[in-house]
Amino acid sequence: MPPYVKSVKDVLLTDTSLKSFVAQARRLSRIERLVQRHSFKNVKVGAFRDGCLTLILPSAAQATQLRFQQHSLVAALHKKDPELDIREVSILIRPESPQPAPKEITYRRLPTSIAKQLAEALSAQKEALSAQKEALSAHKEA
Repeated sequence: MPPYVKSVKDVLLTDTSLKSFVAQARRLSRIERLVQRHSFKNVKVGAFRDGCLTLILPSAAQATQLRFQQHSLVAALHKKDPELDIREVSILIRPESPQPAPKEITYRRLPTSIAKQLAEALSAQKEALSAQKEALSAHKEA
């Protein structure tokens, strides 16, 4: 490699802004692994800034469960890494991508006995509505 071209590793380790960025990414990754061991496997760490740990979950049900567990989670994280100064946990819900809708809707046929019962019930309702309509007409005329 020519001397004026640096490897990616050299750039990441020597550039101070990138170095702090890589350190922060490693720290978030480590926190995420610790959180996943303690709670849900699909929890993601969104951020850790000023003592506030932001966790992202795919469902409201899991978020609620984690809210109930957050004190034990923070205690477990402090036990694993005493340098973590977590004063607040923020929980966000970000659903995973929805499943695509089916291309075709398949309809199943009703059993004939049920279809007959439905037809009879609809016919009876239709007759009852007609009778009510006639009664209303007669009432208006009177």
